Amino acid sequence: MGSSEMEARLSGEGDDNSEAEQVTSRARLRIAELLERPFDIRSLALTGLFILALFYTIYFLRSVLLPVVLALLLSIYSVRLCADSPGSKFRHFSAPPSS
Repeated sequence: MGSSEMEARLSGEGDDNSEAEQVTSRARLRIAELLERPFDIRSLALTGLFILALFYTIYFLRSVLLPVVLALLLSIYSVRLCADSPGSKFRHFSAPPSS
């Protein structure tokens, strides 16, 4: 590899770094602009109400969500156990044999 090729590669890497720095600085300026503006109380209140509604939904669905989550976990675990048994049809789910 010639010296001109090395210089071209090195200058290209410098451009990537400066471009990344420009993107980062633009993002920081954008965040600063957003934080300087006053927050709308309605959007803040709606966000809080949405989060509360989400928690209440999870609270009332716990009698449904718990069995579903446990069933999914047990099915994953049972496939893993079946894959490790000899003559299993689930061999593609098991870990490769250690050598």
